Amino acid sequence: MIARIKNALAARRAELKEEKGFTLIELLVVVIIIGILAAIAIPVYVGVQNNAKDSAVQSDVANLKTAVVSLETSNGTMPAGLTAVTTLSATWTGAGATIGSNTSGLTYKAGTGTAFCVAGLSSTGSVFSGTDTSGITKSAATTLAAACP
Repeated sequence: MIARIKNALAARRAELKEEKGFTLIELLVVVIIIGILAAIAIPVYVGVQNNAKDSAVQSDVANLKTAVVSLETSNGTMPAGLTAVTTLSATWTGAGATIGSNTSGLTYKAGTGTAFCVAGLSSTGSVFSGTDTSGITKSAATTLAAACP
């Protein structure tokens, strides 16, 4: 009986010697590869986030442009201007204007006749503007006041 137990233990020891785990070098290589992938992916992700924030501001500026036309059509006169607002009155929201969490400010300035300029500042620092005759574009200006002089 003791011989049988000894043989069973010897067989088990032989099995344990055959089992292998990962070496420290193999684990370090995996960690380095994961680090390289993270170093590539994180900046790309931040860039995508900033593009999404800028797109939201462009949408808010386009909505403000539509609201200006709507209010001018409804009232027969151009609405009063807005200067770097962060919240909109019920009149503006009722006409379709929106201001999202990524929009740091909106400006609307009436021109002569039915001409006007609208601009929005993104939380990324980008300024977007448009007029009654142009679409929404990224402005070279760095402030709302400079985007609609």
